[in-house]
Formats: sequence, structure tokens, C-alpha cells
Amino acid sequence: MRRRPANRHALPRTDPPDQLKASSDPIAVFLNAKAVNETFKARLTRLEFEERSGLLILATKAGEYASQWSAIVGDALSAFADSRDAPRGRRKE
Repeated sequence: MRRRPANRHALPRTDPPDQLKASSDPIAVFLNAKAVNETFKARLTRLEFEERSGLLILATKAGEYASQWSAIVGDALSAFADSRDAPRGRRKE
């Protein structure tokens, strides 16, 4: 089985900073919330860039491509099966 090449554009999976741990320090809570917000904005900006640059497509469009490809392959396979069922002439030896 062939392995798919790694997506070199993918970001490493990292979770956002710890979600507002119970803390009595309001500055720490504020900084943590700000870090979570900035992480979200950075990821959203990257997704928008990748979509505009053509690296990402909408899921509906991907589904349409898959459906068209499936129809093409299905038609080719059914034509292949039909050609194998056709009677064949004998070879002259």
C-alpha cells in the first residue's frame, strides 16, 4: 500500500494555551485569555490565506470532485466488464 506524502503545509498539532486554569491572579487569567484569542486569530488568518492561495478548497467542492471521479471510474469499470462479456472470435491457427 502506498503511503500518502506528508502535508508540508500543515501546522503541527498544538493545543491552545491552557484554558483559563483556576487562578486568583487576574493578570494571569487575562494573559491566558489573550493568548487563547491570539492563537485563534492566527489559525483563522492562516486558513484564510491557504484558502485564497488555493491550498484549501471547500468541502462541498471536494465532494463534487469525488463524485465526478467516482462516476468516471464506475463508467470505465462497467465498460471494461461489458467488453469482457462480448463474444470473441476464434483465432485461426
